[in-house]
Amino acid sequence: AVLKKVRSTRKKSGAGKGTVVVGFSIAADGGLAGVQVLQSSGNTALDGIALDHIRRSAPFPAPPATAAGRGYSFEFVGK
Repeated sequence: AVLKKVRSTRKKSGAGKGTVVVGFSIAADGGLAGVQVLQSSGNTALDGIALDHIRRSAPFPAPPATAAGRGYSFEFVGK
């Protein structure tokens, strides 16, 4: 459900081509606990758009109590 929400968030464009791997964690209430670039595209603007994409996707469905703070990763592709 988390990655489905991330994928359904509209992507901003215009920062160039490349791939960014973003890591993020979700708080117990479904809020975004943290987000960071795990693998940079080499393009600072595209990396920033990828981070913003995850921030705009929040809040997420609240995870089960045993999964709070669980880490996720998402591959953001700029075209």
